[in-house]
Amino acid sequence: MQYVKCVRMNSRLAIADDIAACLILRGQTRENAISTERLAAMGITAEAWANDVRSGSLTGFVCTEHESIIGYEPVRKFVCGA
Repeated sequence: MQYVKCVRMNSRLAIADDIAACLILRGQTRENAISTERLAAMGITAEAWANDVRSGSLTGFVCTEHESIIGYEPVRKFVCGA
């Protein structure tokens, strides 16, 4: 039998200061990894993304373990009746 160590993870609303870590994390995913350089070529930079978070046009949650960001989940806004 294999045992899995349980760790304490928390989630919270992402803030602009989280975005640089989210970009790095995006390049480290197992599936569909995209480097920060490739994202920048598409216009997705830490500065632009952080500005969108500050303005409220992009929202999401981060998952943290021991104060380190280990996951990010964007929240998509839907407009009813559109």
